[in-house]
Amino acid sequence: MKRIASLFAGCGGLDYGFYNNPAYTHVFVNDFDKDACSTYERNFKIKPTHGDIKEIADIPDCDLLIGGFPCQGFSMANPYRSESDTRNELYLEILRLLKLKKPSYFLLENVKGLLNMGGYETKEDKKNHMGKVVKAILSDLEECGYKVKLKLFDIKNYDVPQKRQRVIIAGVRNDIEFEVKWPEPSNVELSLHHAIGDLPLEYNPEIQHVGTKHKCTVTGYLGNRELKWEDPAPTITGRGGGSGGPVIHNHPSLKRRLTVRECARIQTFPDSFVFSGSISSMYKQLGNAVPCKFSEHLSTIFATAPVRGSEDTPL
Repeated sequence: MKRIASLFAGCGGLDYGFYNNPAYTHVFVNDFDKDACSTYERNFKIKPTHGDIKEIADIPDCDLLIGGFPCQGFSMANPYRSESDTRNELYLEILRLLKLKKPSYFLLENVKGLLNMGGYETKEDKKNHMGKVVKAILSDLEECGYKVKLKLFDIKNYDVPQKRQRVIIAGVRNDIEFEVKWPEPSNVELSLHHAIGDLPLEYNPEIQHVGTKHKCTVTGYLGNRELKWEDPAPTITGRGGGSGGPVIHNHPSLKRRLTVRECARIQTFPDSFVFSGSISSMYKQLGNAVPCKFSEHLSTIFATAPVRGSEDTPL
């Protein structure tokens, strides 16, 4: 099995597909958020290393490094994004560990806003959605000794009932002969009704089917939006069901904000997945997560890839 080191793992959305794929085993998991680490341990039975990755000198040897490096400085939902945002520098820790451990492969996830950050140097760059920052990141990754590919995914085409676009960057170490092939879309668009039409359930604290009590007012970009049953949900953000969160439109019994469990359904977490922390923390964990079904598709990319250039039969 390929050994995985997972950085900025959060509650485990990106890890979910790899954890459930027999081609992989986790040897290291890290996140700075205490509640996210608790959620991860509770569901995966793996204890993450809690703390700032910048203060962790070394990690175990690994074959695949994965991570959704923090996107607050990049996100289009953050009007104050800047290439000088210190949170953007955390990707440098990925470069450090790639140079230190030299895994066979890496897979990184980030927001669509990464593509236009810093502006464009040429008309061709603008046409190809290759801003200054992402070009610099790709160059850095190549200098670490990897062949690099990037793709913008519309994940509603990958069994996720949500309009959410994410950038995936995959790398293969230069001495390994392996071609990255992106997962094929399922092309089955799932609606909000498909995801949560059978909810609300009878209240059960173990699945945190709860939401805010105050009434909604519909205002603002990425703020209070009405959702339609027949469409995929818009992107679940860290605000979730809190102030400014999405509002269910034409709910069978009431008009209210999305609950934690409904957000989890939209992010394709199974109902058995239990979250730790305060309600606002749960929404934050979900907003930062990669949808589980999408991670299952991503886990196929390196499932049959050879490890460290071995001539052995691929795992």
